[in-house]
Amino acid sequence: MEFDPDALPIPAIGLRCPRCEYLLDGLPRRRCPECGREFSMDELVPPGDWPLVSLAGRPVRLTDRMAAMFRQAGVPYIAAEFDIASYVGAPQAMPSNRWFRVSRTDYLYALFLLQYPDRAPPAAPPAGGQWTCPWCGESCPPHFELCWNCEAVRPQSS
Repeated sequence: MEFDPDALPIPAIGLRCPRCEYLLDGLPRRRCPECGREFSMDELVPPGDWPLVSLAGRPVRLTDRMAAMFRQAGVPYIAAEFDIASYVGAPQAMPSNRWFRVSRTDYLYALFLLQYPDRAPPAAPPAGGQWTCPWCGESCPPHFELCWNCEAVRPQSS
């Protein structure tokens, strides 16, 4: 992992000042130039042990590729389905959203991976041979983490 949340300048991962919402990317010290507030990196992580992952103030939808990237990087996450239609009492024609949470200690690293997916650690060599996608039935090479046909995540047992 080449990410250090305590390093200066502040990593360019979309963090904002808790007081004035000034974008803190690249600052040489932990003091907002807009309002003058000093802060710690821990203050920039949303409250709770498993905060909802957000970029630019909006929750991030978990995709199969993101799930594979987080597993590969060793970042634990919790996927949570949120059906907007049932929440507002609308018909089920609206798609559901799959948000996710990460542990508080991995939150800043998760933002880093979302901003720079090409800097995620390389995948470990897979054990075993070909595996069959349980969703579409296609045969996939052992080094594929996602099904080449439907992009479903490889089951843990394969």
